[in-house]
Amino acid sequence: MEQELLPIGTVVTTKNSDVELMIIGYRTVINYDNKKEKYDYSSVRVNEGLKGRESMVLFNKDKIDKIVSYGYVDESFVTLKSKLEKGSE
Repeated sequence: MEQELLPIGTVVTTKNSDVELMIIGYRTVINYDNKKEKYDYSSVRVNEGLKGRESMVLFNKDKIDKIVSYGYVDESFVTLKSKLEKGSE
């Protein structure tokens, strides 16, 4: 079963790490060694926040181990979730 899109502000841990990460964005694409790498989520360490590009942690949904706390959900999130699940941006 595929995991649903998690809202901004959700705190997770990833496999092989106990560091808590807070989701701050979706579908990040970076260029690395002349190829594009796509990630489902961008995040920052809880209680540290964004200190610059190097403090951002990128990961895919299959790397999520545990959901510690769910983020804020309102009508705009439901609309965005629907659009992303249909493949539009």
